[in-house]
Amino acid sequence: MPRLCSAAAVGLWLAAAARGYPARQPADDLSGVKAGVFVKDGNQTACGLALLDSRAAMLSADCLDFNGRAVDMDTDYRVYIDSAYDGAPAQHAVDAVTVHPGYNPDTRANNIAVLEFNGGGALDWHNYNALVPAEWDSLLYVQRYLADVSTAAWGAPNSLVQSNRTDPACADLSPLYAANANNYVCTDAVIGPPSPADSSCKVPYSLVYARAKGAYYQAGIASYAVIAGGTSLCSYASARSYFVLLADYLPFAQSVLNRTVHYLALDDTEQPQSAANFTVKDVDDDDDSHAVLSGDFYALQGIAVPSASDSDSGLDSADGGSAHDGLSRSATIGVAVGCAVGGVLLAAAAFVSVRW
Repeated sequence: MPRLCSAAAVGLWLAAAARGYPARQPADDLSGVKAGVFVKDGNQTACGLALLDSRAAMLSADCLDFNGRAVDMDTDYRVYIDSAYDGAPAQHAVDAVTVHPGYNPDTRANNIAVLEFNGGGALDWHNYNALVPAEWDSLLYVQRYLADVSTAAWGAPNSLVQSNRTDPACADLSPLYAANANNYVCTDAVIGPPSPADSSCKVPYSLVYARAKGAYYQAGIASYAVIAGGTSLCSYASARSYFVLLADYLPFAQSVLNRTVHYLALDDTEQPQSAANFTVKDVDDDDDSHAVLSGDFYALQGIAVPSASDSDSGLDSADGGSAHDGLSRSATIGVAVGCAVGGVLLAAAAFVSVRW
């Protein structure tokens, strides 16, 4: 059944931009930003998870399981949320997944999906998403992780600050990035798995935050890595990690959720592009001299990180049901319907339950 965009929802979107600098800002550290970890069947992943609010997040689509071309909803997908500024950690079963209609698993174009969870819960907080790269002072790459999945104990985030710069090697290694440099950020930085994992393998940072006016706002999630001189981040000559920026996909998320998705623009005239079906330019990579990896780098590289046991998961299924609740756990939404309010158009787009 189509979801209709309401005038109120789009109006709130416009209000979020008009404020420019939000009244309630995160502190100048990560304790002021709500963050999460994506868990599959009790196993935490290295996947980037960008929390939009207390009921939705964006995730790289390659981190999902697929049954043929459809998202496999028999997998127990869960979102763990840290306590951040309100002292209220949480974990929820994922109720619905909507993969971007332009997702190409072969090229990693539009490697993004919207997760919905905590459907009966209140919308009691939201994150702001950084919108304008020219306004960013620096970038903060972050690894979030759980020290103990069964008790939902959080480890301290690992992070690295870099300037908002251009590295020529990023385009040399990735045709997709070269064709869409404004839609990604790229770094040569990788990190070891969180303690107590004992591995010489590296993994990409999972998220990137933008620093603007002394505070951090989520800007992108890890999408893929390109590796030269090796086939993994366990043994290689050089590598680059690519993070898809959230800004151009915010209309897609809003069309799925039928509610406001918040963003930060210091310039009040700046707004997200308006097409819910926005796609980057899809480009094949025919260069066999390097490897392209994406998805959960812990599982891909055999890295053992803390997970929940089958017999004592510590997971409360009351908020989302089991992984077998049928139609209450849908793989996608059928259609996102366009709306026009105040000059902002969210274009109609078909979102189908397939792996493109």
